[in-house]
Amino acid sequence: MRIYIRTPLVNKSKMIPHLVEHCIWHSALNLDDFFEFLYWLDGVINTDYSYFEFDKRINYDDAIEKLTKQITKESFLYEKDIIKQELEDVRYDQRIYEYVVRKYLDPDFFMNKYEKVSRNDVKDYHEKYYVSENMIAVDDEFKILKQWFKIEKSNSAVQKISKCLLNFEDDKYLTFIWKKTDWTWYWEMYFFFRILCFYWAYSQRWQKGEYYYLEPYFYEYEDNCIVLIWDYNYSQLNEKFFEGWKKYIINMFEAWYFKEKFFLNEYFYWIPKTRKEVIQIIKDYSREKFKEFLELK
Repeated sequence: MRIYIRTPLVNKSKMIPHLVEHCIWHSALNLDDFFEFLYWLDGVINTDYSYFEFDKRINYDDAIEKLTKQITKESFLYEKDIIKQELEDVRYDQRIYEYVVRKYLDPDFFMNKYEKVSRNDVKDYHEKYYVSENMIAVDDEFKILKQWFKIEKSNSAVQKISKCLLNFEDDKYLTFIWKKTDWTWYWEMYFFFRILCFYWAYSQRWQKGEYYYLEPYFYEYEDNCIVLIWDYNYSQLNEKFFEGWKKYIINMFEAWYFKEKFFLNEYFYWIPKTRKEVIQIIKDYSREKFKEFLELK
């Protein structure tokens, strides 16, 4: 079971929500806590939400009690030093995400910067957002167990996509950024991202026999989407490959893959397309539309 919580940034920084997540479940300050069955849950934080994963034998009432328990002074002092150590060795995917957002969207954004915050800052944030009205519980198949908050839905005209070449730590990426204000456009760009990933793997690994290491990224920040894909000549992607990919990805959607993506889109990113609707978007997605995105200047 997972419990998702809407945990927004504070002053465009992830420091406070990140520290709250640490204080909630990492701190085992005595042996009794450490060997408590309920303690061993997984916690993950994003720029829009956090989630905590519990064993399926734990019911959500006990889980919520764990999450809403007051943060102690001891936990705060203990975890702020640990989080400082964590931010001294940030993963590549987090570094490039912060770099892209700061460079193209929001220069005031800080994802991995250590900042001095008070216990009251952490306590106030926890009391404001770690409430049942701001949570949703799902099982391992992302079926809703308990929904407390209302879904916000909106749709508007799409804005122009931008394309550029990004140099980051000696790596080169094609970068696409757009507003996720149209649900069909969002999924078309997601398909665009997926087919480029497939073609890169096919051409490098299976045609050329070359090792590749760069990861592709599909990021979201506020109402923006970001695609980072390897700088490569994708114009050789032919009709046979395109149609083969479409058949494969349709089979994946029909076999109920991407459960988490549908859940997040519905409840956190306000992109409420049904699986049936998305499959139809794939079927309608043409190679001409793909080439239109690829040939953007």
